[in-house]
Amino acid sequence: MTQEIEIEYKTMLTKDEFLKLKKEIPFSTSFIQENYYFDTPSNKLKSLNSALRVRIFETSGEITLKTPHKKNQLIETTTKLSITDINKFKNTHNLPVSKEIKNKLLEFNIDYSTLDLFLKSKTKRYTKKLNNLATIMLDHSYFYNTEDFELEMEVTSAKEGKKFFEDFLVKHNLKYIKSKNKIARALLAKKNYK
Repeated sequence: MTQEIEIEYKTMLTKDEFLKLKKEIPFSTSFIQENYYFDTPSNKLKSLNSALRVRIFETSGEITLKTPHKKNQLIETTTKLSITDINKFKNTHNLPVSKEIKNKLLEFNIDYSTLDLFLKSKTKRYTKKLNNLATIMLDHSYFYNTEDFELEMEVTSAKEGKKFFEDFLVKHNLKYIKSKNKIARALLAKKNYK
């Protein structure tokens, strides 16, 4: 299990902006991730501004619980999944057991057995570490019959990172468009898909 504080800044992109950045920046890696989101029937995690996600990559997987920390910061508690867990999950979509996340959820009075899959999405992500302060991610996400494009920047310092993010937008002639989280965007796409 790992725990880390996530500090990130985001903006939505048009398809043209996304393609332009992809051309301008020599991204070091790209991969596809499938995201599966869980919550209680009464949306208790959502009410706590938290989220529980199973993420499946080509040859690995993880469960991540995101909980609020400070402004623009989240604490991510992540457990890696075994190949057996991943294969079982792909067949059943039942939440794999993570003792660490189960215990963390108990702090919020959430019973692990009450969590159900309610949403899914798929993202092709391009990443590049720009410097010791910032890593940039370009996401092309698919939610039901919808797709969108997003720039995320993970930073090691909130204050310096915010300035770097703003300067990056100016340098690349990008207008800031507030980005809802992927769960909110997937929910909207699912609602419109029905």
